[in-house]
Amino acid sequence: MKKVILILLCCSMFAAMTSCNQSNNTDSNDNSFYTSLNNETVLSSKEIYQDILNLYRELLLLKKENINYDELFLEQYHSDNPIEDAVFHAVLRNRPEKMGYALKDLNNDTIEELILLDKNYHIYTIFTIVNGQPTAVNDLFFGDGNHTAAIGLDGTIYKHGYGKGEAVYGYAKKLSSDGLLVGFEFGCLDVDLDDSMVEYYKIINGERVIIDYNEFQLLNEEYYGIVGNSTELTQNSGIHFIKIEFE
Repeated sequence: MKKVILILLCCSMFAAMTSCNQSNNTDSNDNSFYTSLNNETVLSSKEIYQDILNLYRELLLLKKENINYDELFLEQYHSDNPIEDAVFHAVLRNRPEKMGYALKDLNNDTIEELILLDKNYHIYTIFTIVNGQPTAVNDLFFGDGNHTAAIGLDGTIYKHGYGKGEAVYGYAKKLSSDGLLVGFEFGCLDVDLDDSMVEYYKIINGERVIIDYNEFQLLNEEYYGIVGNSTELTQNSGIHFIKIEFE
């Protein structure tokens, strides 16, 4: 009788160990599957952006080897295509040898955005994928001399800039699934250049509200302070700069 009990106990232990091993193998396989899936997502996003990266490298190389003046470059290679135009302006007034890109998911949809930037982490433009196709983010010209942009750890895009006359603005926005930037914005606009009339405003959840000069000044100082250290903020966001190679 004792032998029978011992045999049954051993069989029970063996079954439990087998079940545990199967469970561990399942977990291992699941982890391997998700790793494979994540790698595939990264590769597919880069493949979708490959034509943009090829154009980016081509324009940088043309500027590096043949073009001495930005004005000449502007006349010969400007395009009305929004994607080509965005790439063109990223190249226009920059030194080719310092330019590169990064891939990072900014809106948590598992697909990475393509960010054109330089080695100092100054951002020039961003592309995202909408309905399976690459598209330029609606606010293209991050990199001209009157604007500074930064990306936060959670993917928030910060920007501060100056327009014509008294125009000043800043924002903290997230990238939506349809390629638009949504969030908080503030600024001031010339409403009557002849009488030097200026309107101060802020936009919250799509609603535009008129504010006074004092509130505008506080917001302006806050956002200028954020993007004033744009390089460090963007570097700390987890973005990895990839240099464009010409060899």
